[in-house]
Amino acid sequence: MFFYYKQIDNVLFCVILLTKHMVIMTVANTKKVYNKLKKQNGEGVARTIRGAGLLNLPDIVPMLEFAGNDPKRINLLLPVIEAKYNLPHKRTNSDKNPFQLLDMAGYDSFYVTSLEQQNSIRKFFRHDEELCTFNDEYRFQNNYTIHAIKRGADKIKPAQNPAREDEYGTSVISIQINKQTGYLSIKNRYNHTVSCPDSTFNNNPDNIIPGLTMSLARYFKIPLNSTNMPDHFAWMNNKFMLYDHEIQGQMFGKNWYTDRRGNVIKVDTNSELMFDCMLLDLKTKKFRMLNSFFSENCQEFQILKNLFKNGKIQIQANPKNKKQRLLSVNGQHIATLQDGYMVELTLANITEIRTDMAIFFKLKKINLPDTEFIWDNFFSKVMSGRTLKTVNIPKAIHLGHGFLFGCTHVTTLNAPMVKTVGWQALQYNNVLKKLYMPNLEHIGETNDNTKEYDWCNQILNSNEVLTYAYVPKLKKTMPHEYARLHKIVTQNTQKNLIAQQSKNHIRGA
Repeated sequence: MFFYYKQIDNVLFCVILLTKHMVIMTVANTKKVYNKLKKQNGEGVARTIRGAGLLNLPDIVPMLEFAGNDPKRINLLLPVIEAKYNLPHKRTNSDKNPFQLLDMAGYDSFYVTSLEQQNSIRKFFRHDEELCTFNDEYRFQNNYTIHAIKRGADKIKPAQNPAREDEYGTSVISIQINKQTGYLSIKNRYNHTVSCPDSTFNNNPDNIIPGLTMSLARYFKIPLNSTNMPDHFAWMNNKFMLYDHEIQGQMFGKNWYTDRRGNVIKVDTNSELMFDCMLLDLKTKKFRMLNSFFSENCQEFQILKNLFKNGKIQIQANPKNKKQRLLSVNGQHIATLQDGYMVELTLANITEIRTDMAIFFKLKKINLPDTEFIWDNFFSKVMSGRTLKTVNIPKAIHLGHGFLFGCTHVTTLNAPMVKTVGWQALQYNNVLKKLYMPNLEHIGETNDNTKEYDWCNQILNSNEVLTYAYVPKLKKTMPHEYARLHKIVTQNTQKNLIAQQSKNHIRGA
């Protein structure tokens, strides 16, 4: 009997010892994963994953390689990660095909199999909100695409304050699934007018009608899940990809981009420099555009290409901002870069700008110290329109039509030598307080005086804060325009005084 108990004790001892060893191994393994995540995505992300109890999930580190370093964004991603590992998650199933479900949701829909079908819904989109899909002749070949038109869509009007999921925005949608990567995107009728138009319904078909996700998965024989994907995240090649922009089906993130087929291409940061959607090889000095939507023939691209080709490229940290890098050629400063974008651009020795500068996404400041002539549509309807704040053109004499059209955040405009400005200049800007143009003589159309004042009436027509306009020569050459600007300044000044008096009254009370 003694021998029997001794055997049991030995077995228990071995079990306890093995259990302790497994626990030690598990702790060591999770610590190893934690350290890898910390190095790859930052300590905040590593803590978020550890706090959610997901450190033991296989491949969690490579899965988050391109997911960024923002813990708040990763926190939004946690339910999707759990769904990928089939952790407890409710899914809705249906025995109907996608077209039957979309019919129940009030849509007429069809599967796109030709370029003609792909572009057949163009008529439902306003000119400045057309999908990039319409310009991509290979989209229907590289993607499973279903167009869905809400019955009565032609009678639904845009909202005064557009929202991505409002009645107009969701009345004509395009569900697109990349055949190679499985990335699913739902396009919006507003397109670039609203935030993340390529993530309508959070790219979750079940938000259109329950069961649509699994129905699409069955129909196209691809794996999908019905968990809301946070804005600017995509699931591609078993990785969560945090992207900044999607253009014609291509995605651009921090030091990575996709080609037209959806393949993820990682930038070699030791020998390559990517900003906006351009790539510079620091060794060969080859400079190329990564998306065909933008032409390599545009003037700004050619200016940069020639600079890089004929000079010594230098990149160094910005001593005033750790997040930024300074780009120079032959010791002359060219640009300030941050998170893969030009945020400031200086182009010296350029006397004329002929194109609209459309290739910059997040530019905040542009400096053209030697430019005398700027022609039509300068920074007109580009992605930088919402970020551009400072424009320095000290020698400019002529500004063409549509100058800074739609650039709503320009607060500083240095243009003391300007004599003529085209129509629709500064339209929709509502933050510029000071207009200092002591040499300005003419605004609007110069060839047809009968239209002159109709066009001119659009300049600064949305501005409610302009309280200073120094344009003495305009008083002599265009008294009507001078009077109108004077009226705007007076009205805005009066509004500000009333608002200030109101604030003082409240404080006094």
